[in-house]
Amino acid sequence: MKITKRQLKRIIKEEKRKVLNKQPRHTAMGQTAKSDKLFDARDNLLGLIELLEPAEFDAYINSLISELEMMKQDI
Repeated sequence: MKITKRQLKRIIKEEKRKVLNKQPRHTAMGQTAKSDKLFDARDNLLGLIELLEPAEFDAYINSLISELEMMKQDI
């Protein structure tokens, strides 16, 4: 199964939204630090993916999707 960068970004946004929705609401200042860390982690991951060779891309993305799906089942 091939996945595009757009699809990966959508998956990451969906997972982030799910994680943030499960957390109790905080003030803007309290929530900002955690949101910033998640956003930074997402950006770092996407940046690393862009560095992959085309031959590595599919295997890495499929592995990442599998791990995210396992995490989703555990929640």
